[in-house]
Amino acid sequence: MSARISPQWFNPLSEFFEQEIPFERESNHCRRCGLPREEFEFDSGGVLELTDILIDPPTSPGTYGKSSSFKNPTTTTDRCTGGVAKTCPTLPGLEEVAQVGGVIFDYIGGWEKNGKNFPGISKSSSGKWIVVEKNRLRNRVHKLLPRASVGLATFIANMKAVNLPLEAILTMGSIYCRCISNTSILSNHSYGDAVDIGGLRFVGGQEVLIANSGDAADRKLLHRANACLRLSFATVLDYHDPKRHWDHFHCDTNILHGGERRWDVAWAYIRESLGLSPKGGWGKQLANALKQFAGADAVKDKATMNRTLSKLFMREANRV
Repeated sequence: MSARISPQWFNPLSEFFEQEIPFERESNHCRRCGLPREEFEFDSGGVLELTDILIDPPTSPGTYGKSSSFKNPTTTTDRCTGGVAKTCPTLPGLEEVAQVGGVIFDYIGGWEKNGKNFPGISKSSSGKWIVVEKNRLRNRVHKLLPRASVGLATFIANMKAVNLPLEAILTMGSIYCRCISNTSILSNHSYGDAVDIGGLRFVGGQEVLIANSGDAADRKLLHRANACLRLSFATVLDYHDPKRHWDHFHCDTNILHGGERRWDVAWAYIRESLGLSPKGGWGKQLANALKQFAGADAVKDKATMNRTLSKLFMREANRV
């Protein structure tokens, strides 16, 4: 699926960068749902096909697990506004996946049991977050569509390629038919297309939790992993959103919009990678920084912008 260049989005001859990518400048609200951008997980504005990655992806979606008999509920009102039930999608091809590329899953999310909450992480005496071992669910089986497993397989291979080989991915959930909180829009989790990653265990046993992104040493590792995720998934929501994603990466393949890369949720990470304040979004300052990084034509059109971002993510994945 190729990305079409829309004239109203890009003007290669413009000397004013604000005219080149107007979706961020025009409004801080979702054009379809009218909500602030930080309230939703996907939007049709600012997407771009994910094409350039650090290594070759798997040659085909393949089979990552056994066929799943799981069926979404018919409808859901979970986290939805408006009082109207949303129709949950049917998911032909859904698989039960125990491991990808030899990397297993441990589940460390919180959950309810007999009316009691069992948190997956807690603060240690040192002030850092750690996994609550008695509540860790080892060798978790996740229900995913093959394209989501491809994203994980590519991420795992990318991490190995930059000398960060993984033993386990510490997850906080995958399929779950619900709305994005306080909206009437179904989350990508409803489509078997998304996975929440709460941490990583490297070969050798070291674990790093997204909740510890404020720790300098952990942040360096998480920054590199973040880059590998952005080379592998179309959408990555991260610790730059301290209210909703302080403790996990949300990753999906943007299945509803053809697998196109989400720019609107990437600006904070991109700005940080270029030495700018994470706050500020798209604008002249960021455009100039990208041009300085990748050349005068770095943001001239959608395809070039995609290559520029991939080049940046590759650099950050290798940052030591």
